[in-house]
Amino acid sequence: MGTPAAGREGLPGRPAGEPPDRAAPAAGFSVRGLTVRYHGRDTDALGGIDLRLEPGERVSVAGRNGAGKSTLALAAAGLIPRIVRARVEGSVEVDGEPVLGADPTHRRHRVGIVFPSPHNQMSATKFTVREELAFGLENLGVPREEMDGRIDRVMADLGISHLAERYPFHLSGGEQQRVAIASVLVMGSDVLVLDEPTAQLDPAGTAAVAELLEREAGRGIAVLVAE
Repeated sequence: MGTPAAGREGLPGRPAGEPPDRAAPAAGFSVRGLTVRYHGRDTDALGGIDLRLEPGERVSVAGRNGAGKSTLALAAAGLIPRIVRARVEGSVEVDGEPVLGADPTHRRHRVGIVFPSPHNQMSATKFTVREELAFGLENLGVPREEMDGRIDRVMADLGISHLAERYPFHLSGGEQQRVAIASVLVMGSDVLVLDEPTAQLDPAGTAAVAELLEREAGRGIAVLVAE
């Protein structure tokens, strides 16, 4: 088993002149002694991982294929072992509240994950990008005015406002990836986990995502990127 390596960059505080737009205080994120072994395997996918992100901090995890980067991302979002079956030891917490084994609705609000393949992010039930971005907010009962404001801001930040009325599955791979990222950002999660978020983006799209993550960190979101 390889070991993923982490690099970090802190962005303390809120950028000057930027009004707060989050309903709850920023939250810290911690992983302690995380060990994951998939069923039927003889070795651990992750072994004894410790990681701490403060609010507004960005951490990038890098490693060769099979080093456990995607496993870390799935566990950080609470999808292991609830969706992806595996034996798990250790803890994942947001402000001291457990992510592993927590109530799914609450967990999704605290930690958002962006998958490498945008198709896995889409609901496949909506006919426009705007409807796709509204899907999760509608399930949370977010008022329409607030919902529209969130969607407009995130689409503008990611440069996809012109895609608002397009059918999600008629977009290019890069466009779909930006919509997938937007679908998580509109949820207002405290922690943002991205598994190879720029894999299908061109250089301009990659730069736009990097700038967006910096802005989100400036708003107090802890950002974990596996590349």
